[in-house]
Amino acid sequence: MKASRYFFALLLVLSACSDDENPVNPPEIASVISPLDIGNKWVYQRSNYEADGSVLIRDTITVFILGDTLIDNEQWFAWGVSEPAGEFFTNKTDGLWYRQKNVSTPGLAAKYPAEDGDTFTERHGDTVHVVSTNRIVTVPGGTFSCYEYMQPPSLSGGLTVRFRYLHEYCPGVGLIRMEQFITPGSDPEYLRYSLELLSYSIAG
Repeated sequence: MKASRYFFALLLVLSACSDDENPVNPPEIASVISPLDIGNKWVYQRSNYEADGSVLIRDTITVFILGDTLIDNEQWFAWGVSEPAGEFFTNKTDGLWYRQKNVSTPGLAAKYPAEDGDTFTERHGDTVHVVSTNRIVTVPGGTFSCYEYMQPPSLSGGLTVRFRYLHEYCPGVGLIRMEQFITPGSDPEYLRYSLELLSYSIAG
């Protein structure tokens, strides 16, 4: 899926932390699934895996909301490591939207609010499934109640490799975990890459 590959590629080049065993439940009605106030930051553990599950590379990455701009008379927020990298997000009434600099067509990245079993179409025409609206996700930064989105396997690499993506967001906090699974040819699927939240700092 092209939109996910843009997101995945940027993360490859690119504080409040809960240690409570109980899930961090979002507000009764969180207004947005990912808060985009300028200065917000998220620290992630980034891991690449071998097919046997062993860790190939592991490091940390910190991403910020670096600023905002008007595009087509809409306010969009620049997301990146230390300077805007051409990736922008905004929250609308149907969820979190994404676009790239100099690309005219934005796309829905995370439908919110949603119900289990909902689907939506991202900007390249691929279907994304809302697997759960209350998935309990435990990462190094704590345990969170999340919306889980699954992008079904898509072909790449000369039609020999399939990629599947899971994104898990806690409303009012943002992205908690992202996982990329790969199926090389006729071999079994395995976890190739993950991002897991270590800590975050958001306005309010």
